[in-house]
Amino acid sequence: MAKDKYIKQETWNIGVVKFFDSKKGFGFIASNNCHIPRKEYVQDFHVRDSSFADASAKSDRALVVFEGISVASQVRRYNKNSEEDRRLGITYYFDHEIMHLKGAKVNIFHDLSIPRIEWLPEVIARIKSQKDRTPESTLLMIKHFVEKYKKDLPGGYRYIFTKDFDTELRNLWQELFNSLSPEEAHVVLDVYPPSAIYFDNSLVEEWIDSLGANIEPREWPDLKYCADKLIEPLQSNLKKKVKCSVDAIISQIIDNWANNKPLDAYISIYDYRNKRLRDIVSTYQIYTDTDFLEQIEAANHQRELICFQDSLISFEENPERNWDNSFRLFNNIHDDAQAVVLFSASVQKAFEKLKTANKLSALVSLLLRIKSIFPELFITYSNELWQPIEEKLLKQLNDVIQAKSKYRFETEFEDGFNTLLSIFEDDKRDSLRPIISKTIIESEAIDIINYAADSDLGWIPREKAIAKSHELLNSITDEELSSLVGKDSIYLLNEVKEFIIVRLLGAYSGKSLDEYLDDSSQAWVKPIPYNIGLLKSFKNFITFNSPILDQSWAFYVDSLNAKDILRLYHANIIKRLPDNIVASLIENLTIEDTYRSSEQWYDKPSFKEDSLKKIFSDSNINLFSPIANYLKALTINSENVYKIVWLIELLSFNKPELMDYWENKQWEEDFKLKLQRIRSEITDPKLAVILWGIYFQTPASQSSLKEIYCYLPPYLQIRILKRLMKGVAESKLKHTAQSLYEFLGGGNKPLCLPIEIVFSYLILREKNPNERFSDKHMLSLLSSREDHPEWIGIRKFVDECHGRVQVNWQEPNTNQWRTPYYNGIMKADTNEIRLIVPHKMVDKDGQLQQYNNKYFNTLLAVILLNFNDGQIRQENTTTAAIFHFPKSESKYVMGLCHQFNIYWHGSRISFINNENNDDLFCECRLANELSRDEKIPFYWCQNKRCFRNIIRFRIPEEWERYTMLDFMRIFNIPVDYTNKLNGKTKFGFYIFFNTYLKGFAKFYEHLKCRKCGELLHPKDLSNFATMSVTEFSCQNPNCTEKDVTVYLNHCFNRPKCTSIIDSRDSKKCPNGRYICPECGGCCSTKNELNRLSNLQITGGYIPQNLTLFIERNLGHWEKNEFYCYACGSKMEVIDGENRCPACGATYGKYKTKATSNVDVPNVDDVNKPDTNTDEELPF
Repeated sequence: MAKDKYIKQETWNIGVVKFFDSKKGFGFIASNNCHIPRKEYVQDFHVRDSSFADASAKSDRALVVFEGISVASQVRRYNKNSEEDRRLGITYYFDHEIMHLKGAKVNIFHDLSIPRIEWLPEVIARIKSQKDRTPESTLLMIKHFVEKYKKDLPGGYRYIFTKDFDTELRNLWQELFNSLSPEEAHVVLDVYPPSAIYFDNSLVEEWIDSLGANIEPREWPDLKYCADKLIEPLQSNLKKKVKCSVDAIISQIIDNWANNKPLDAYISIYDYRNKRLRDIVSTYQIYTDTDFLEQIEAANHQRELICFQDSLISFEENPERNWDNSFRLFNNIHDDAQAVVLFSASVQKAFEKLKTANKLSALVSLLLRIKSIFPELFITYSNELWQPIEEKLLKQLNDVIQAKSKYRFETEFEDGFNTLLSIFEDDKRDSLRPIISKTIIESEAIDIINYAADSDLGWIPREKAIAKSHELLNSITDEELSSLVGKDSIYLLNEVKEFIIVRLLGAYSGKSLDEYLDDSSQAWVKPIPYNIGLLKSFKNFITFNSPILDQSWAFYVDSLNAKDILRLYHANIIKRLPDNIVASLIENLTIEDTYRSSEQWYDKPSFKEDSLKKIFSDSNINLFSPIANYLKALTINSENVYKIVWLIELLSFNKPELMDYWENKQWEEDFKLKLQRIRSEITDPKLAVILWGIYFQTPASQSSLKEIYCYLPPYLQIRILKRLMKGVAESKLKHTAQSLYEFLGGGNKPLCLPIEIVFSYLILREKNPNERFSDKHMLSLLSSREDHPEWIGIRKFVDECHGRVQVNWQEPNTNQWRTPYYNGIMKADTNEIRLIVPHKMVDKDGQLQQYNNKYFNTLLAVILLNFNDGQIRQENTTTAAIFHFPKSESKYVMGLCHQFNIYWHGSRISFINNENNDDLFCECRLANELSRDEKIPFYWCQNKRCFRNIIRFRIPEEWERYTMLDFMRIFNIPVDYTNKLNGKTKFGFYIFFNTYLKGFAKFYEHLKCRKCGELLHPKDLSNFATMSVTEFSCQNPNCTEKDVTVYLNHCFNRPKCTSIIDSRDSKKCPNGRYICPECGGCCSTKNELNRLSNLQITGGYIPQNLTLFIERNLGHWEKNEFYCYACGSKMEVIDGENRCPACGATYGKYKTKATSNVDVPNVDDVNKPDTNTDEELPF
């Protein structure tokens, strides 16, 4: 320890850090002694942050060295390698080792890590320097040091001084023990006998002679260890002393054991009740060579006999409860003649006592226990018990028969029979059987009769039981018979159950479920539910297969009318319907049984009633044959075509759901054969077209398709059109849009409205690729159609919106049962993107797995279709196809990864549809950049992100999901849009088409008369000749609003505001312009200036008020003036928003001119809205 020449050594202390608060910069150190002349002086030293010379010493409970009297300074950790620190630590020995912390005491002896070679001189010095030295004080000094170490040490040493005997420390220990007086030596040897190795032999001999005869067992181990270390004759003398003491105690233990006395006074550490005497004695045999085997055996026998005699007293007092212990003890001493005599006498007393109490079961159990011990007594007593047992059994039998309880027969009589007669031979037991059998068969307890025939004891023959049961059942009414069916407790043979149900079904045959089957009068219930419950109980009553019952059920069902048969089927009483019922249901089906009218079949028709759905989806019912027979007898026409379509759809409606791969494959093969068979039997070619259009597995003629196509439901027209487009895509058919339209009968007969819209657009674009769809085209299609609401079916030809797709930010599920596998891996670097599509599935590290990649061919076809040769480079290996893409195609490549389970950085992202809306049209506006957080592509919709699947071309195998985008590609109609600045937008024309439909959907809602619901027509015009038509009226002669002018127009603030201005909802501003209900826009000088410019270019008529409007700058938009669309009053800015002071109306998200622009996404995320006047894309 470094010393300061100005500081005295005595001011240095050792302590333990009680605590130190680093935030407050203070704490305390606990110490003892502190140079105070007392045995123990506890003191806490205040310490500050500046007091520490060693920062590591600030830890709680750190052993530290410090300077100071009340405030610590120069605080540092104790260093065990420092001689001065160790010397300071030695001064704390004995009285000052304990440091008082909060709620605990810490002994620093071992923490000081001072070796014994330094401790022992201190111990010797303290022993020698005692003032009032006595043998006891000296022993206390030695004990204090010795017990700092373990008693039993590795190497077989006992106490630390024996371990040090063979080391350099021996001299120090020798000095310590030599410093003791003879009296002190004797005291130390009494406590630590192994210390004899350090004392003079004469002194040790005196100590051995002083040992008494009754040495305590706790001293034996130390004395034995000591004896093994001494020389002769000291060794023999000490061992002899120990042996005498051990023998005396063992003899006393054996004597106590023999007399069944407790051993706690001698060996309390043993649980002698669970140990054998030999085991107890063996623990002390290491201290003596005396053989106690004979004494142990004699003691065991004497103890068992005493215990047995004690048990017989309890046995005679209560034989039924206390015989187990007596029999157990007797098994150990059964060869002892005295024990046999005693036990025989006790058994006789117990028998008489139980017999007097008439406890036959206990007597039987007692006789079974003594059968092998006292065979003569067993025979004598068995004969005495025969008559009372016989009387008891026959009485039990009569009681249970009278109670008609099968349960009591089984649990009381049969159990008693088996128990009480178990002491007799079989022939004697069998002598009772005739009486028992006669009693049973002559009774009227039908459940006991049936059980007796089925019992393991076989009381009566099965045939007799059945015959007796029939006799009893024939004597009761049908109502009483049916009541037996509902009893769970009654036991009947299967043949008897069969008899009951056959009889009841025969009695109920021909009866309607509208009347009570069992002729009862249940005023509180309706007949049908009551009868259904009764028949269900019949089904539950039978749990076995019975051809007779199956036949009876068939006869009963055949006797019912069709209505009741259907009731039984829907109640799950019968599993399948008769063929005639199924045929009748098929014949009576109408399109009213579906949810939608025939004009609204944009999906497969579905049943309105669950009862019909259950029947036609039941895989146990043969639908194919009756439907096929019905179809073959039909002549197709425009009236029944919808029903025929529905019936053909129903051919596969009851396909089983729970099938594995091979079962499903077999079902499809069988179904295909059935379709081919029915096709060969069909004579009407139009019917063959429908069969082809639904399943595409049988041939049909093109001429018949043209003839029947316009009469088909919309969903089937759409399905057939997409299938034909597949043929065009595969060059199996040669068509343009115009020729395919004519091929399907278009122009001559009206097709479903969505298909008319599709062909109108395709033919328009086929003639002029740069033409766009407009209100002129759409309204010209709708004006002549009564089914104009069906235009919304066009959603089947676009990428439908099913709600906003967003990232699911919940914690991913990490408890997957296996590592996920992928259909490929995407890798990106600074120059290109590589898409690896392997033949086998891979893990995220690219390791091939044993599973085939079933999307391999599909992926290749999708990639080659959606990217041209200039965009990709392909290379093939033996295990995979590798595609190289430029970085500009990253969004579309990531889209494929998302769709086809290809591993990339977004593979762990999950998505949810958490924003549903009624908008069926997606604008398909793909953002230019990736999303900021997820780094994945997204679509921009209504100022929010949507992570829907990427829009792409579909391959022929995906023909059912063809959209207008695929139609344009197949007909070689341009899909990408190029503006006047040569800016190219991928799928631009498809985006225009979707955007138009989205806007028209909103406009269409205003095109209907609010009185009669019919479509409005242009004012004073026969058709919609121009897009500038803004005045409409209802032409329904029966409508009260006929010829009333309705103004409809888009808001001039397009595309920022998508609202429709409707004169039925909006008032005019002071300038005579209608007010937009969403943004408040009414008139704009700039907008009117554009209108004037267009009129000048086209040579149109220019009204004078238009010129005046521009010259006077009357536009309210530029003046930031807004008027209420509801009442026409001028709006005021109240609480930061435009509000009408008259009616309180406010505008939605468009508050003022400054805030009228819809929020647009950041340029980092998506294209900004294009405001060029050459009608660029609106994003």
